[in-house]
Amino acid sequence: MADLPRVVPDLNVLVSGILAEQGGASTPPARCLAAARSGAFRLCLSPGMLTRLRQVLGYPKLGLDEESADALSREIAEWVSGDGWIPDLEPATGARRPVALCPDAEDDNVLRVAIAAGAAYLVTGDAHLLRRLTPEGTRRCKRSGLAVVTAKEMVSER
Repeated sequence: MADLPRVVPDLNVLVSGILAEQGGASTPPARCLAAARSGAFRLCLSPGMLTRLRQVLGYPKLGLDEESADALSREIAEWVSGDGWIPDLEPATGARRPVALCPDAEDDNVLRVAIAAGAAYLVTGDAHLLRRLTPEGTRRCKRSGLAVVTAKEMVSER
């Protein structure tokens, strides 16, 4: 397992994959979920990301009941091995406030989790993240060598 790439998906990729699977579709996000489930890569998340995922799965527009949302959150948590759990960042205050890597707080958190995990890939559909982090079109984050890819690019890597 140590030689498998570490991957941090953003929450939109996870939610899109869940909804596609429930609808029987084989979309790139659904294929990313299948790869995570099968252990094709090392899924990395923070507890805060999992909490936020559970909140999003509870949105009425997604049509999931509480029991299903809880079960899906627990299932995804099971795909994360021990060292794939990345501690949540402490809230920054005063002079210790780090410079934001992204203007959106959720994007910033996901990026920081990916960097802290030493992830090979950050999987996102967020055009802002894809453009901002890789302005030269290299899809590599200068800060860590992290590849910022779409779900479609991720499943084509496999």
